[in-house]
Amino acid sequence: MSSIRGFLITLLFSTIILTIFSSILQGYQASNKEIQQQMDMRLIDMAKLLTNLHNYTSDIDSPINSGSSFAFQIFNPQKELLYHSNTANPQPIAPLKSQFEDVNFNGYRWRSYAFFNAKHQLWILVAERLDIRFNLAEKIVLKSLFPIVLEVPLAALLIWLVVGHALKPLTILSNALKNKRDNDLSPLQIEQPYKEVEHVIQSSNKLLKRLALSFEREKHFASNVAHELRTPLSILKIDLFNLKQKLDGENTDIQILQHSVDRMEHLVQQILTLYRTTPDQFMATFAWLDLNTLAQSIIAEHYDSFDKKSQSIELIGQACYLNGDESALSILLLNLIENANKYTPQGGTIRVTLEEQTEHIMLQVEDSGVGIDPLQYKRVFERFYRVDGDCHASNEVGCGIGLSIVKHIVDLHNADIHLQASHFTTGLMVQILFPKGEQHV
Repeated sequence: MSSIRGFLITLLFSTIILTIFSSILQGYQASNKEIQQQMDMRLIDMAKLLTNLHNYTSDIDSPINSGSSFAFQIFNPQKELLYHSNTANPQPIAPLKSQFEDVNFNGYRWRSYAFFNAKHQLWILVAERLDIRFNLAEKIVLKSLFPIVLEVPLAALLIWLVVGHALKPLTILSNALKNKRDNDLSPLQIEQPYKEVEHVIQSSNKLLKRLALSFEREKHFASNVAHELRTPLSILKIDLFNLKQKLDGENTDIQILQHSVDRMEHLVQQILTLYRTTPDQFMATFAWLDLNTLAQSIIAEHYDSFDKKSQSIELIGQACYLNGDESALSILLLNLIENANKYTPQGGTIRVTLEEQTEHIMLQVEDSGVGIDPLQYKRVFERFYRVDGDCHASNEVGCGIGLSIVKHIVDLHNADIHLQASHFTTGLMVQILFPKGEQHV
């Protein structure tokens, strides 16, 4: 994920570096040119200084030592050498014309200047090694530009601080959104926001308001519809019971009607439970509880259901404490055990296993029923999705909400749920891993 701060810092720093580099290059070229011009003026001064010397000797075999970087020659009008430095050749080092010239001698490139002194009727030639001139010029220029290079890290630090300060309103907004609870749809309250951020806050608050209204409508719709259906269903069940008493013997139509009423009643109850266990609506009261004791209670309360189908159910495990909501976990256990009971045939086996692991509390419910195709493992958590639709081989009443409720409760406890084949010859295994946490009991 790219960062706005990183992007801005990279962009600004690159721009500044490019600007500094361009300025350094232009400054180097201008400074170097200026220094070369000053050194040319020094050559002119040296030539004029030599014209003020008198009593030139014609002994060209006794040259003066002028060092390795400077050379000069003095000629009479007849172009005869009168005097020279030890670095100059007997022949003119440059044309005897009043001008600057770049020449080669003694294995180096030289900058020369020829000057004619009319008073003394002398030609003065002076020269300076270009490599030494350029090295000196570079040292001078680099010393002047070095402080600018040292300021680059300081500029980077200032850019980091300035960009961080400029993005502070976004950080505040991000933290405000991040710290909101899942069920908190109240407007964002940020003091004195910047104009740019204020538009984002206003848009976010409008979105939160629409979401709140949408959830409120869903809440009232699901709750009211399910609640209002209870009364006519109760009346319908009473009427069916009275009708059965009046009719003698088994009546197929009455049985079909009774099955439909039972299914509708189950659907209404499941819709209410689904809504109540939604993480953004459920008012959880977490406490440390023993999941093993809770499982024993659920199994005992519904033991008649297993007895009617001659099913064997066993609970394996010892006390396993976790921090959870007792009501929600009861619904979770009930849905898993009821599903196992429904879809396990006569004489089948159901096994509930509880195990305290290093980092988790494992709850495992498996049966010897028909199981589920692994390709449908993800879909069974969708609302109202039922394997094989209404034509399930078990002919059991169902609406495809049970595992959706289980998933809600799993999410509420920050747990993980997995489906796989059971250890029996056939059947399904539902495994839930609850975070263990630190026990306080």
